[in-house]
Amino acid sequence: MDSIHELINFTKTLKILVVEDNQDSREQFVGMLSNICDNISSAVDGLDGFEKFKSEKFDLIISDINMPKMSGIEMIESIREIDTEISIIIVSAHNENVYIENTQSLNIEDFLFKPIDLEHFLDVMSKIMDKQR
Repeated sequence: MDSIHELINFTKTLKILVVEDNQDSREQFVGMLSNICDNISSAVDGLDGFEKFKSEKFDLIISDINMPKMSGIEMIESIREIDTEISIIIVSAHNENVYIENTQSLNIEDFLFKPIDLEHFLDVMSKIMDKQR
């Protein structure tokens, strides 16, 4: 029980960027996160996400892969040229090995599939918390 309180206290302090081109998915995910996080920004595609990353300081980026203007992979590659340490979680509806293989060199925390399994997501957040201590 203490660990869940510790995790919630940790997530409350994070500044999170959610990058998702599908408005319904983005609003749903931001809504879910707002239960455990106080500071959430969102971006409508990879280019918007990259611009927000360059102009603000975030602790965690959660991004879709397939987006217009700049894919999640392209955005993460651009982010990694600037910041190799920021925690990144990829979320995708595609459970295909090619997507997972394309992300292995990007130093991401995890790859989550839609619909998001809350327990798995909280496990990933616990790992991020342990890493950032």
